Amino acid sequence: MLDRAVPGFIHPMLLSRGDTPPTGSDWLAQIKIDGARGQLRVVDGVPSLRTRHGRRCDGEFPEIISAAAELPSMIVDGEIAVLADDGAPDFTALRRRLGRSPAGSRVAAAARPAMFFAFDVLWVNGTDVRDRPLVVRLEVLESLNLGGTVVAVDTFPGKASEVLEFAREHDLEGCAVKKANSRYRSGRSSTWLKFKVRRPDRYWVTAWMPGGPGELDRYWVGRVIDGSLRPTGEVAFGLKPGQATALRRVLHTASLESRGRNGLIPVVPVVAMTVESHGRTGGWLRDPIITDIAIEPLTW
Repeated sequence: MLDRAVPGFIHPMLLSRGDTPPTGSDWLAQIKIDGARGQLRVVDGVPSLRTRHGRRCDGEFPEIISAAAELPSMIVDGEIAVLADDGAPDFTALRRRLGRSPAGSRVAAAARPAMFFAFDVLWVNGTDVRDRPLVVRLEVLESLNLGGTVVAVDTFPGKASEVLEFAREHDLEGCAVKKANSRYRSGRSSTWLKFKVRRPDRYWVTAWMPGGPGELDRYWVGRVIDGSLRPTGEVAFGLKPGQATALRRVLHTASLESRGRNGLIPVVPVVAMTVESHGRTGGWLRDPIITDIAIEPLTW
């Protein structure tokens, strides 16, 4: 019978940005997985998977649902990720899975299974554990004997700097550091901190979209890979006052055609941007910030 004590979708507890990694064993460090936040639920033997905002995505990740069917009743918080051949999370590959049809997802799952990396447990076997300290919840998580495509993230007490350095050396997103005695509360918290590894790289603007009143202009950029300019993502933040206005004049002159139905205006690649972002080198831009711009026509 369905356990009526099961809470509905639980909005996630969110990380705040940290400045300096804290020390001391009362801070627990975990590798920050570059994926999509997820909530895996198993109730009365029936698993389901939800995104950060509560959307059901069972059909997009059948391999995770299949593995969860063998697990006890629980609600766990974690990240959905797809791994590259080197074992690191590949956000670009994950993006291709989100919103995919069930048939297409089954094909993709057979080729490269997605993983669910659990880093907290909120409810288990009829008991709500959100008011217990994180260190206790992690002991409960460890007791669930997760495996297959559902695994627990390793935790390192007092090792924030070391975990962050490991992330830097292995091209990972960064580190999450959490107070050992923190209770689970939906929303952003100062007891959960994130430290991201950010890297600068050079890109060229390939299209743009003027912002409306009070909005930022948005720029689509590409990276030169193997002699071709490949789409890499979108960036809007980081320009200094007056730069956006000056950039508009350049981009209007460089426009290739009128705005399409999607609102994008393609341009000749004459504007180079230095952009800082996190994630895999060569992958899709994650949390990008413009740090420099130059009128620099791309030459081959």
